[in-house]
Parts: sequence; structure tokens; C-alpha cells
Amino acid sequence: MPPTQRQSVLPTAERLLRRQPPVLAGSETLALDRRNIFILPTATGLGFVLLLLLLLLGAINYNNNLVFALTFLLAGVGVMAMLQTWRNLAGVRLELATAAPVQCGRPARFTLTARADGMRTGLALDSDGTAPVWFDIPAEAPARVHLDLPTRRRGWLRPGRIRLFTRYPLGLFHCWTHVSLSARTWVWPAPADTGGAPPQAGRRPSEDGTQGRGQDDFRGFRTYHPGDSLRLVDWKAYAREQGLQIKEFGGDRSVDYWLDFNALAEHDTEARLRRLVRWVLELDRDQQRYGLRLPGMEITLGRGPDQRERCLQALALFRVSD
Repeated sequence: MPPTQRQSVLPTAERLLRRQPPVLAGSETLALDRRNIFILPTATGLGFVLLLLLLLLGAINYNNNLVFALTFLLAGVGVMAMLQTWRNLAGVRLELATAAPVQCGRPARFTLTARADGMRTGLALDSDGTAPVWFDIPAEAPARVHLDLPTRRRGWLRPGRIRLFTRYPLGLFHCWTHVSLSARTWVWPAPADTGGAPPQAGRRPSEDGTQGRGQDDFRGFRTYHPGDSLRLVDWKAYAREQGLQIKEFGGDRSVDYWLDFNALAEHDTEARLRRLVRWVLELDRDQQRYGLRLPGMEITLGRGPDQRERCLQALALFRVSD
């Protein structure tokens, strides 16, 4: 038999399994249509079909017109339920928002926006090994769906193929589609249980000629900014409805910290990375200046959310292929 004829007689199920799901990128919108939507009866639907067959056999055997009418009425309900289940998923448009970085062991959240022309009810989204997330799409309004994926190791996390499905309205049919998400996020190692004190690189004079930023002498208050340590908040002033105020302390010199991978005593690479992560989180919480040295990479001294993200990303992707 020629190859073309052999391909033409492949079972339909095998051809469906060979089809690759559509890819949803971060800047694109994927509209679901008949080319990527599948529908099959559920176990309840198969039982419903068996009931119709039994009713039909009984109506033929006893020549009962009322049973004939009931059988055809239920068959029409089943056909309309199948059509409504397919229409509930057809025309849905998906948009992808990439996830934020996360610590290993905590779920990484990928957010998708679902839109449709009209209200859609009883939709669900899941991935391999995750519980379904049920949601509805209001009429003329988008719905934001959060898919939480488990993280088991540091490095890049790609959600891969996800499934969008529905059984609305009667649960007789299961309608679904598969979508491949092209987004990814990075996962940093879980911090060590105990990290000890980070090594000090030395003290430096204040850069602006003032007392500098320290922990010794109280200097006053300033307005709270996102990322400030909650330990420095003046909670008494907040209770008096004076807003969030941060206590500022000064000193004649500030401490710099260099976190060096090669200077650690642990032999295991992952243990070293977990200790470095703990120091990065502690120094960022205390708003200290710190730098990071890894084999083949050095992150200069700094502080704040940007410094924290740079260091955590370097530790997450250390010796990880892209």
C-alpha cells in the first residue's frame, strides 16, 4: 500500500493524538474554534445513551406511542445539550500574562485572561497534576484565571500544555481543548534553615557627608515606601491615624557585605545556593548594601528590590541551561 494510502487509513484517534496544540505567546490572543475543540460523551452521557436505547426497545416491543415520544424528546434534549456544550467553549479568546518569580516549593501563578462574546459558564482550566480551576466569563467583561503550578526545583519553569474544558449544561458531554503556553518564569532556591551571619566586607564612610544609614542613632521619621522593613514602622503613630512612618537611624559608617560562593564551607552546590539566598533575603529585609560573587559572575554592591531580584535570579539560574 502506498504511504499516502496508509496515512489516510490511520485511526481518527491516532491522528488527533498526533496533532500539536496551538501555542499561546505572551503578546498574542488565541481564539478557539472548530479546529482545536474536541467533544466526547462523559460516563453520564454514555448512561444517558443506554437509557435511550432501552426506552426505544421497550417502545418497539410494546408499541407504546408515549414511550416513543419520551424517547425522542430525551434524544432531542441530548442533542441540544451536546450543541450547547460545544458552543460554551467555542469563541473563547485567551490572553497570557507571565508569572512572577517564586521560591522553590511555593506554587508559581500564571495568569490568563479569558474573553468571549456573551456569558460563558462552567469553564475549567488545569494542567498535569493540578486541580481544575473553575471560572465563568461574564457578558462583555474579561475573566482573569490564575493557574498555580507546583515548583520542585530551581531554574526555569515552563507550564507547557494546559487544558481548557467544560461540561456545561447537563454534564452529558466533555468538551475540551489543549493549549501550549510559551511563557516561563524562574524559581529561586528555598533559603537554608540557618544561615549564620553574612560576612562583612568592611565599613565605609557615608557617601553624602551625613551620618549615613546605620542602626545606632535615631535620626527621625520619613514616609513609608514599598519595600521598607516593617520592623522600622512606627506603629503607635499609625494607630493614631498619622499614616505609615518609618524610623530612620544613622551612623558614621555603613557596612558592606560581599556574598561569595567560593568562600562557603559547604561542598554541595545546592546547599551553598540556599545559604546565599537566605543572606540575600535577610540583608534585603534590613536594607543593607550587599554584592554577590558566583563563578564567572559578579553583581556589584547595591540595595533595594532591583538588587534583590538580580541576586535571586542569578542564584536561580546558576549553571542552568536556557
